[in-house]
Amino acid sequence: MIVLVEDGVFASRRSEPLDLLALLRLGFEGRHLVQTQPPWEPGKTTLAVNCWLAEQSTQVREQAELVLTVGIEEAVRFPSALTVSIVDGVTPAWNPPRLPLAEALRVLMQPLRLLVEDAENDGAFLRTVAPEHWREALERSLGQGWIELEHAGGITRMATRLKGRSASELLRFWVLFDSDACEPNQPSAQSEDLRKLCGGQGVAHHQLRRRAAENYLPIPALARWAKMGPRGKRKERQATYLAFKEMEAVCRHHYHMRDGFAKDEEKGIPTSYGDFAHRPELRDGFGPNVRGLFKQEQFRFQEEWLRRDGQQEETSRIVQAILRYV
Repeated sequence: MIVLVEDGVFASRRSEPLDLLALLRLGFEGRHLVQTQPPWEPGKTTLAVNCWLAEQSTQVREQAELVLTVGIEEAVRFPSALTVSIVDGVTPAWNPPRLPLAEALRVLMQPLRLLVEDAENDGAFLRTVAPEHWREALERSLGQGWIELEHAGGITRMATRLKGRSASELLRFWVLFDSDACEPNQPSAQSEDLRKLCGGQGVAHHQLRRRAAENYLPIPALARWAKMGPRGKRKERQATYLAFKEMEAVCRHHYHMRDGFAKDEEKGIPTSYGDFAHRPELRDGFGPNVRGLFKQEQFRFQEEWLRRDGQQEETSRIVQAILRYV
């Protein structure tokens, strides 16, 4: 995220020198983009930040100036969805966040808690669908512990994880969840309730456009899946795959991948899939473990598959939005 430090913070008696160094170190590590207000200009003697820099060792000064330079340049190339302002005061404000230095540091040093239904499978989903030029940044943030996947155990439990949280805690949440929509733009009541809860609490979030994460599995990946497994299963898998492939894209995006039309029928959910709703090959879906295909290395998902599937406009936006909150 962007951290905007008011110039007076560098001259304030409330600012602990070690806190200022810790803040700049977060920028040096590449975790946050640190800027000043007014914008930093090298050598401008009226800026308190330059007076503070002049008191530091050569090495600290050079590294701090690099942080401030990168903070300005990278914010243009990689704008953040959130800016935290650091002010010379004692009382924090949260909407928008304007925090004293010590409070800001406490928030900024916390990992971004990426709340998902299934940490293992959804983590693999994000790593797979992330466009190649964003995947490295995502992997780095996960590897460094700047992002932590938080397992909710299903959409019904996600709201419980958010309720009762303080403003500072909610600032470090990002929520990704299924729409559970069996038709375009018709998310389930549970999914809509969660979306409204996130919006009402100011929590960053994304409700998938397609029904669930497994609906982003591209056709070539499912073709490979159909040829795998026990010999007795392959014929059944191939039939399901071929019938699924025949459907229009909008139907594939909202088909119940795990349990097929049988689950919708059981719940009394009407569908408009025409004759496909009566195809026996599609009645039971691809099975409960289909979401796990994202984490199977032998599939070696190709970016071209994802591009042809038409999903990258959405998935790229998801990954970028997460990284901008780190």
